Amino acid sequence: ELLRFQAVEATAAVEITEQVRAAFTYFDEDRSGSLETREVRSALTKLGVDASNSDTIAALQRFDTDGNGCLDLKEFAALVTELLRF
Repeated sequence: ELLRFQAVEATAAVEITEQVRAAFTYFDEDRSGSLETREVRSALTKLGVDASNSDTIAALQRFDTDGNGCLDLKEFAALVTELLRF
């Protein structure tokens, strides 16, 4: 619950750059406007993260602040921002 709260705070403060927007559009293969589990795993892999199914689900649980099981653009931007910190 604390991690989700921290992710909500991070999502509220994130800036969505054109690069993040372009990456989101690229990874949103079905053009649904959100990234489902498969698309999130593909994105993580292409961003250099060796993500297992459990890693992907953990990322979704942490950054999916509205609880719909997918990442929207703002949630994805928060994930990317977190990845860039390392």
